[in-house]
Amino acid sequence: MLEVISREVNSDPYYQQNFPNDGQAGSIVIESKFTIQASTRAAAEILLLAANCLENAFQSAINDAQVGGKVFNPQNWLKSLKSVQGEMLVAGTVAGMLPSFPTGKEIMEIIRAPTSAFSNRWSAE
Repeated sequence: MLEVISREVNSDPYYQQNFPNDGQAGSIVIESKFTIQASTRAAAEILLLAANCLENAFQSAINDAQVGGKVFNPQNWLKSLKSVQGEMLVAGTVAGMLPSFPTGKEIMEIIRAPTSAFSNRWSAE
């Protein structure tokens, strides 16, 4: 799913004209009205998927800490870049598998948005 969005965004003339220097992974976001629309139309399904993404990333972080012989601190993990990276990895995997889920095609239609709805994400790093 993320590959499809990236391909569509990168080939869209509007996006190319307004964001010519973009292209780094994770540097675009969608307008909030589209996420709000999707969440009101399929709140239970989207919340379940989001909870599963967080749970899987959390379990992976716990396993990594145990294998490395380290103490896992959930509060510190949630504030770390590793947390974001873990959640994005799991979310990307789920998004790629979404069409094969029983209600996946319906959810994909609900979360679909035009490429013009995406814009640069500004952050201070």
